[in-house]
Amino acid sequence: MRSQGIKGPSYNFLHGNTKEAFDMKNQAMKTTLPTLSNVILPRVQPDIYLWTKLYGRNFLSWHGYRAELYVTEPDLIKEVLNNKNGVFKKSVGEKYMHKVMGNGLGIAEGKKWLKQRKLANHAFQIEKLKHMVPTIVGSVENMLEKWKHHEGKEINVHEEFRILTSDVLSKTAFGSSYLEGQKIFEKLGRLLSLVTANKLKVDLPIIGKLLNYYTNSEVDDLEKEIRESFMEIIRKRIEKKESGELDDYGSDYLGLLVAANKETDDEKKVSIDTLIDECKTAYFAGQDTTMALLSWVIFLLAIHTDWQEKARKEVFDLFGDKQPNTSDNSLAKMKI
Repeated sequence: MRSQGIKGPSYNFLHGNTKEAFDMKNQAMKTTLPTLSNVILPRVQPDIYLWTKLYGRNFLSWHGYRAELYVTEPDLIKEVLNNKNGVFKKSVGEKYMHKVMGNGLGIAEGKKWLKQRKLANHAFQIEKLKHMVPTIVGSVENMLEKWKHHEGKEINVHEEFRILTSDVLSKTAFGSSYLEGQKIFEKLGRLLSLVTANKLKVDLPIIGKLLNYYTNSEVDDLEKEIRESFMEIIRKRIEKKESGELDDYGSDYLGLLVAANKETDDEKKVSIDTLIDECKTAYFAGQDTTMALLSWVIFLLAIHTDWQEKARKEVFDLFGDKQPNTSDNSLAKMKI
């Protein structure tokens, strides 16, 4: 790698560079951001920020005994991700994500990924998304109504968006209640906090098992509880079909997954384990990414008030005092 111009921090026995990265992140979290800015890399990933400054946009570091190549050049990232020869593989070494998402769409490879991607594409086609708009609007209205009672007071929007996204996802993708979804989100959140706490620890062969990095008993219990929670939602959907309450398993994501599980064609069939892994992926990734995006947008609008005014004007110009709908295609006209 050095002959190709790739440099990086020196390797340290056993832990590689993980201790350095861990110490930098701990130190960054102890400090307050000097100014409100969208330049957050020095805080959230200070190790990558420092090493790109020292060794260039692409560098090599060590996670224990495993070498890791970091690529931060946009054009090179695009080239790697678009490679069709299977050169780039998703990181199977990230055990903590397997604990949270199983072998779902975000982790699967090859034919399994293709089958799961087709199901997801079918569930979230534009026409089906349009039917979700009234549900989404209803959930947002409930949130804003609650905010009216806190006028003039501080609101933790990140927490509010966590509740909002879990409510919307539970209803639109799984046809379940907010309470059911909330319980699953809480368990997934707890599981994530347990396993990510060990992300930067080195999982050495044999020694790693003896050191017991994960609090195994609680992690195992949470995995079982999460699985049973999804099984209960799945059983309810199957019962509705068998009782005649539904003509099929439903057109939402859960319905398509259950129908695929009942397939007799092995090429189309998905196992119950895959079904549950897909549910975990949708619940975790679907909620977490949307919650983070909404929080980030609100933060940026707060520090860039000129864009806040532009966005508000566009909403009033397009919708006035009416609620967004899909019948007049007004949502597609939004530019900001």
